[in-house]
Amino acid sequence: MIRFLFIAISFCAAELTMMPAATAQQSSPATASQTLRQQLAQTEARRKNRIAGNMLLSGEEARSFWPVYDEYRGAVVTVRGRQLDVIVEYADAYNQGGLAPDKAEALLAEAMQLESERYRLKREYLRKAAGVLNPTRQLRLYQVETRLDAEAQAGVLAQIPLAQ
Repeated sequence: MIRFLFIAISFCAAELTMMPAATAQQSSPATASQTLRQQLAQTEARRKNRIAGNMLLSGEEARSFWPVYDEYRGAVVTVRGRQLDVIVEYADAYNQGGLAPDKAEALLAEAMQLESERYRLKREYLRKAAGVLNPTRQLRLYQVETRLDAEAQAGVLAQIPLAQ
């Protein structure tokens, strides 16, 4: 469980720019999960710095934009926590020798629902950002968020073993 839990935590930590492997591998599942939650807050701040560096907002734009963005990221972090729960469930089943068909079906449904929820959140908050950003800045926000999301997931998804 700890080996696969490290992979599960890496999935979320990738969103968080990957926590040190030595910390996760030497921790119990509860401690690793707690460490992940702490690093989530730190990484969200780094993500915010990358957004700020790429958005090039004026003082007035920034004052209007950041409350909307902070609300969005809070909602995304909640969904990420639920995604971690699904991955941990998968890890438990995988480490016990495989998935029963009903468990696989339930995990797939939950994973797809959470993916849809993330997409819905992005659309919703891009609409909210329309009230404070011009269309070009909205597109830029979408591009930067999409890049950061892709960076977060690229290498990690390959580490999660395929269902058997």
